[in-house]
Amino acid sequence: MRVKNRWIGKILALALLVSVLLAGCREAPVAVQREETSKVQLVEQEQTRQEVQSISSGNYAYECLDETEKQLYDQILQGILSWEEKIELPVVGVEAIERAYHAVNCDYGGLFWVNGYTYTTYSLGDEVISMEFAPSFTMSQEEKQQCQEQVDQVVEEWLQGISIHDSDYEKAKYVFENLIQRVDYQENAPESQNILSVFLYGRTVCQGYACATQYLMRHLGIPCMVVSGTARNEAHAWNIVLLDGQYYHMDTTWGNSRYLNQDQQENKYIDYSYMCATDEEIGNSHQLNMEFEMPSCTSVENNYFVREECYFDQWMPEETGQLIQRFREEGREAVTIKCSNEELYGQMKEYFIEEQHIADYCQDIVLIHYLEKPEFFELTITFEEQ
Repeated sequence: MRVKNRWIGKILALALLVSVLLAGCREAPVAVQREETSKVQLVEQEQTRQEVQSISSGNYAYECLDETEKQLYDQILQGILSWEEKIELPVVGVEAIERAYHAVNCDYGGLFWVNGYTYTTYSLGDEVISMEFAPSFTMSQEEKQQCQEQVDQVVEEWLQGISIHDSDYEKAKYVFENLIQRVDYQENAPESQNILSVFLYGRTVCQGYACATQYLMRHLGIPCMVVSGTARNEAHAWNIVLLDGQYYHMDTTWGNSRYLNQDQQENKYIDYSYMCATDEEIGNSHQLNMEFEMPSCTSVENNYFVREECYFDQWMPEETGQLIQRFREEGREAVTIKCSNEELYGQMKEYFIEEQHIADYCQDIVLIHYLEKPEFFELTITFEEQ
């Protein structure tokens, strides 16, 4: 991303090239420890495992599992929610336990009181006869309850500006904007791998942003997953959301303009390139690394630029200029113009920036602050008091 300024009229032109700093997000730790215990005495053990009713049918990650893994998922989730120190599991492979646990974390971003697990296998000779799963609780039940009450209070306050009856797009936009406006990116933030960093401290990293995004979206009835992989070769977490029957990528971390430009940028603005993005768009910088297949994200129906009429697939200078003027008159901090191809993007930049025709629509402007994002064919103009 290139950040530039240009003076209007006869005032000397000024261009500022901002270097891109990658402050890598840390992937959520899954501290899996393996213990194996051999029983030296012959013990007759009747396996009486209680069936756990699923509360997660319809959740994407849950539905990706086979029947055995779904049973594990249900038992693990129920054990975490009911604060069971040890959960008896059927005898299965370690890979099945790992997939089930990762699926739980994909579907539920609000489990802030757990960080990984240990499991124990009991064997008679060479035969494994029993397995136990132990969640790694990070606080007491009393502390968890106190934190949950604080989170509930903050979430209720944050969601006062949106209704469960609003459109899926409006809900997603509201969550995206509020998280970026209210929460700063900070590598050493307390509780950075869970939602407490967001709702209690207002500082987080990518894992906290992704978990909080999922948590808020679930409150608004929007299916949303926490996904992980890499972004520019660093471990990263973001979300995939389901809006009006179509899947989209949503990266709240990268939507915070200060994430990539922490040292150069004083004012934070919202980068909508990472709200409701397609596989192709997010693939310029992000690569998924999940244990189950993720849905395709190809729709642009709820793309921010399409919905806000900031997307152009042909040369329309008058309409584009009026869009810039309207955003400025409404007191918006910035306007981003998204073009369908490289040629049109270059034409927009040349006309409004190089030839300074922005002054035809914003007559009192003396300095253009603009950001180039050629990989997305996007040109962002930010507004400051003149």
